[in-house]
Amino acid sequence: NAVRVSGTDRIVVPGFEKIGAAGYSVEFWIKPNALPVGCCQNVVGDGEAAGDYFMMNYILGPPQGLIGAIRPHFGPGNSPVSLDGVTALQTGKTYHVVTTWDTSKATDNAVIYLNGVADRVGTITRNVPAAGGTGANKVYIGKDDRDTTDGNNIVDEVAIYNRPLGSAEIGAHFLAGSLANFDQ
Repeated sequence: NAVRVSGTDRIVVPGFEKIGAAGYSVEFWIKPNALPVGCCQNVVGDGEAAGDYFMMNYILGPPQGLIGAIRPHFGPGNSPVSLDGVTALQTGKTYHVVTTWDTSKATDNAVIYLNGVADRVGTITRNVPAAGGTGANKVYIGKDDRDTTDGNNIVDEVAIYNRPLGSAEIGAHFLAGSLANFDQ
């Protein structure tokens, strides 16, 4: 079932190695009920403390840029550390979001997908975390241990892959999921 996360609500998954040598992907469906009015809101991420994270996916609030845009983080050892989507999520609408990072590519190796289509493509350095390090943090659906969450979302079908999904796979996942009406 879908879960509603707002304020300090969250699901915590015990830590595991989620970053593969080739990178990773995070996939989820989200329906924002209220966008953050502060910094940002974690949707799916592993932020345990300042500098102790690798894979985070936030919705941006006013001080961070485009309100409602998705921002994945790629660990503090990479440059840039994050990438901002160019499309703002709207309240009351349902979105399929996938963020990927492909270490086999030197350029254009990070992508944010919305509803099966690339929303933003960027280049992130390729520093994979050491085993047992930040790539093995807990996973938080909703508030992580770093953010000051004030948004309100319904999140469903969270999946983490220890490899980058390709655009054809992402399109197929969106198509399969869009056969169900998540707005209902």
